[in-house]
Amino acid sequence: ATWSRGFRPGGVNRRGTFPPYDPDFLNNFEIGWKTSWMGDSIRFNGAAFVEDWKDFQFSFLGQNGLTNITNAGDARIEGIEMTLEWAVTSSLRISAAASFLDAQLAENFCKQLGPDGDQLSEGACIADNPDNFAPEGTELPVVPNFKGNVTARYVFPMGEWQAHVQGAL
Repeated sequence: ATWSRGFRPGGVNRRGTFPPYDPDFLNNFEIGWKTSWMGDSIRFNGAAFVEDWKDFQFSFLGQNGLTNITNAGDARIEGIEMTLEWAVTSSLRISAAASFLDAQLAENFCKQLGPDGDQLSEGACIADNPDNFAPEGTELPVVPNFKGNVTARYVFPMGEWQAHVQGAL
């Protein structure tokens, strides 16, 4: 089990008319396992975790193609990840991995900023441009709900060298 805390410093945006952004902080709570069976020929490892992200930095494409960064409030990520490795023979190894994530805003977010540099209220944001509003519970962008892979690797001698053939999905 582990608890960890991380942060990214704040900074200034490339577009001078867009306000600076604050640091963000992440608290991670995790419990995991590492197991091996059948004389270490099978390994099953994994972890379940919850991450509470405060004032996370959200990047989006702004005017003139410049990336803007703003603090998007709080978010929560809950997930589980696992790997399975099987040494079928001394030459053949099969491995698989998967992760399942639920990453959501923990509070409302408005991409549009007011004249003071703060996010607009829910009503003002929706009235200004409903596309700029994301309610609590909205999935975080660019975070897949599922990722997985499977790999098989066969190792064999080729003269004095070791060679292998591998396939992955």
